Amino acid sequence: MKNPVRFLVEKLGLALTILLLGSGLGFALVTTYGSITGSATVAPAISSISPAAYVLSDVNQGETKFQQVDITNDADVAIEADVLPSVASVPAGEDPSAVTLSLTDFDEVGSACTDTAISNPTTLGAGSVTTVCVKHVFNPAATPGDYGFEVAVNPV
Repeated sequence: MKNPVRFLVEKLGLALTILLLGSGLGFALVTTYGSITGSATVAPAISSISPAAYVLSDVNQGETKFQQVDITNDADVAIEADVLPSVASVPAGEDPSAVTLSLTDFDEVGSACTDTAISNPTTLGAGSVTTVCVKHVFNPAATPGDYGFEVAVNPV
């Protein structure tokens, strides 16, 4: 006949071994089922700003001229952007403040720039072309010569 203490230790040892192995395997199976990885190439939402360049014709000192600018948003959501016109170059000796630039609204019905000011940030509709206008106000004392302008569209 077996020693009862030894018998109890063997049975308890076996039971503990099964319990520990079973729980260890169970935890190992529950901690992860696997994983995946992903990546994305993000393209700019603004695909074009047109015209690429413009020339204001027949400008005299003291006049106001408008330029229509079309901004294409390819994103499927509306985005906010700052549309920033600036004076890029002026005739020698002239101060850039000889021309004041601002953004104005475009009248879709009349297909013309209006004198209604718009502010930044500007909402660019989802998957559409937004038209704004750049208002150029030339000082009556502006130095005759060539002036250059730039319109930047920056994300907010």
